[in-house]
Amino acid sequence: MELRAIIIDDEIDGIKSLKLLIEKYVKGFNIIAETTNPIEGVKFIDNYRPDIVFLDINMPEMTGLELLDKINYKGFKLIFTTAHEEYALKALKLGTTDYLLKPIDSDDLISAVEKARNFINEKRNELNLNGKLGEVFSHSDKRNKILISDKEITEYCDQDDIIRVEAKSNYSLVVFKDKRTMLVSKTLKDFEKQLCSINSPFIRVHQSHIININHCVRYKREEGGVVEMLDETHVYLSTLKKDEFLKRINLM
Repeated sequence: MELRAIIIDDEIDGIKSLKLLIEKYVKGFNIIAETTNPIEGVKFIDNYRPDIVFLDINMPEMTGLELLDKINYKGFKLIFTTAHEEYALKALKLGTTDYLLKPIDSDDLISAVEKARNFINEKRNELNLNGKLGEVFSHSDKRNKILISDKEITEYCDQDDIIRVEAKSNYSLVVFKDKRTMLVSKTLKDFEKQLCSINSPFIRVHQSHIININHCVRYKREEGGVVEMLDETHVYLSTLKKDEFLKRINLM
């Protein structure tokens, strides 16, 4: 299946050079949008929902890292492009597929695209599996179940077994009562839509945390409010969510 990509680079020559390399060395690839304007790049990503984004880190109007904070759609593999090697470690820590050092080498480009392609194919297979598992359980009681997948397994989990969900860049760490964890390629916003309803025990208490109030061990008033969870993790409450949390546990 053809991959759809967007290139964002403040230098038009950088875009042209990368496009030429892709046309010459990479098959099954379609550049659906390109821009030197990072603000326009945000719109392109959210509207076109690409498979891969080639993103320059060091842009004067808005850095690549700042751009990532502004997008809503995060279901793509990110490949940073940079002329500064010192950005490489930061790029890898952010969970990017790869980074390409300018001037871009054709072998490095091929390797980066193949890594992204393999990951995307795995995710598509996983989605197909999720769909089949959903059919298998279609006649069972699913009101309190959720499908969760990591790199190794897809599991139909009981929501009551989840203690908390923590944001990890474009991923989420799900922590269970039995001390297991799963690193899932969904954002915390995705889990919020699935778990946090009016009658649900789940509440997003912080930009980086959803907790199950049934697994709160104690509430501490220090530093604006801290919740100790069953797994002994201390989760800080955001100012906006503190009152909602206290109402849910009947302290207001």
